[in-house]
Amino acid sequence: MTRAVLELAPGDRKEIAAAMASYKDRRLRTQPLQMACAGSVFRNPPNDHAARLIEAAGLKGAREGGAEVSLLHANFIVNHGGATARTF
Repeated sequence: MTRAVLELAPGDRKEIAAAMASYKDRRLRTQPLQMACAGSVFRNPPNDHAARLIEAAGLKGAREGGAEVSLLHANFIVNHGGATARTF
């Protein structure tokens, strides 16, 4: 069994809503969430970022069938249609 105890502090609704909108806007600008995708695929290794490593390997934008390493964020695999787990 897993348990969690959360301690919340009251806050200003407008400030909270503005912060949430800002986070959502950033995600929409930096992640391909408007497309069918597998989300963030690889875990970040210690002291580095998987997306940076994928991009450094020259794989950003690489495509196999309908699957593509996102041009927006290299740690996202987007499905342009017909991609399955068997694609790679």
